[in-house]
Amino acid sequence: MSTATTVPAPYRQPLWGTLDRVSRNCLAAAAVCGVVVVIGVLVAPPVPVREAKLEEMPERIAKLILERPQPAAPKRAAPAVRA
Repeated sequence: MSTATTVPAPYRQPLWGTLDRVSRNCLAAAAVCGVVVVIGVLVAPPVPVREAKLEEMPERIAKLILERPQPAAPKRAAPAVRA
């Protein structure tokens, strides 16, 4: 059985430590900038989706869309060999 030792109050550190004034101001400025960017993204109207026409696509891609793939021939099972 072990006993836990307690640390006296003057020696206890806060969970995240202490920040000096410059670090705290940088953290606050970064948080404000982040909030402004998130609000800007949420408020901005979405970009309209423009469907591509077949005439605008390169020929190699248009062939993939227009040509249907040929069904694969069924594979023949190999004969069973008895030993």
